[in-house]
Amino acid sequence: MEVVNRRDGGWGWVVVASSFYANLVIGLILSGFSILYVEWLDVFGSDSPTGDIAWIGSINLCSGNLLGLLFGVLVDVWGCRVVALIGAVAHTLGFLASACAPSVGVLYVTFGVLAGIGSGLTMLTCNVIVLQHFEERKALASAISLSGVSFGTLIAGPFFNVLIEAYGWRGCLMILAGLTLNLFPVALTYRPCTRRARTESNTLIKQRLKSRLCKMSLFRKPTFILCLFGNLFMALGHFPVYSHTPNRAVHYGIGRSNAALLLMYLGATALVSRLIFGCVANLPGVNRIMQYAGGIMVAGGLQIVYAFTTTYFAMAISLASIGFVVGSFLTVQSTVLVDLVGIELLPKAQGALFTVIGSGSLLGTPLAGYLFDATGRYDVPFLVSGSLEIVGSVFILATVAFKKSENVQAQELYVDI
Repeated sequence: MEVVNRRDGGWGWVVVASSFYANLVIGLILSGFSILYVEWLDVFGSDSPTGDIAWIGSINLCSGNLLGLLFGVLVDVWGCRVVALIGAVAHTLGFLASACAPSVGVLYVTFGVLAGIGSGLTMLTCNVIVLQHFEERKALASAISLSGVSFGTLIAGPFFNVLIEAYGWRGCLMILAGLTLNLFPVALTYRPCTRRARTESNTLIKQRLKSRLCKMSLFRKPTFILCLFGNLFMALGHFPVYSHTPNRAVHYGIGRSNAALLLMYLGATALVSRLIFGCVANLPGVNRIMQYAGGIMVAGGLQIVYAFTTTYFAMAISLASIGFVVGSFLTVQSTVLVDLVGIELLPKAQGALFTVIGSGSLLGTPLAGYLFDATGRYDVPFLVSGSLEIVGSVFILATVAFKKSENVQAQELYVDI
């Protein structure tokens, strides 16, 4: 297998472009579910309550994420290229099978589990491979790559509207399977990247000893554990806005076509925000953990405001504001992990993070659906979701204090070695 030694440029930018497309597909799926959800309510709603149908999207989100730890190990053993190819197969088969699904139960397996595993493998590999190819510009490269998610969210509304009107939701899923086929050539660009060998044997010994100590203590790091708890609450509150916005708009009397376009405003501002804050995160002295935690806190507050919007204009402004803030913190999610655990442990740490986010996404969207079923109101689900995000931000803010202590301990360990 060909190995690239150069970092912060060269083939790395090809990897960024490929990862951008992979993230675009993820963004389409994430936002597209909310539009398919409205269709499935019409088709299956007489037999299944709102909360049950919402489980389709939650299972999709959590299937790939809950297996994140396993996927992280697979990346360590097989590399990003092979794992990404497996993800492309799972994606394609999942959407093709979903196009033929006769019931919600079958969609749980095809769209939820199979396509969800494909999403998890795709998301993990496209994030890890970019950070492996960049060091000084890792925040900027990651921001460009992850802006694909926002671009996918931006075009999801008109994209799914046109396809569903022309071919129905089943035909739409077949075309989506065609898009995931393109992930095969994308995966082939994921060349592994190695660091330049150091010439001093003493330095090599120190690096290896420190790496082994870090591997043993990954789940003993207070900062990492706090980060996981914070992201659990973030995920519980973050995903309902994507899944329930179109149906919420229809509930308040907005037409389906316009309702499907609402997420476009969120995607547009998130796209701009990712690029802006990706550059900001590269500036000297910027605390990326504070940027991440602060963004989650503000996003939670904006969701609480969004809960009280009932007109199209108010929803559009509110969602655009949420999108801008979401872009500011999601663009540094992976680089925050690197800051906490280092690049060597990134696949395992990213896998653990995806597992936690999967747990939150599994419960968050159905919880919002059941709250709506119980109250008949769409303000309650988003009041709860926003509050959960704020709680998550507090956990992540706490990592700043603990990280200072860990840095002191790491310095003492380095001196001892």
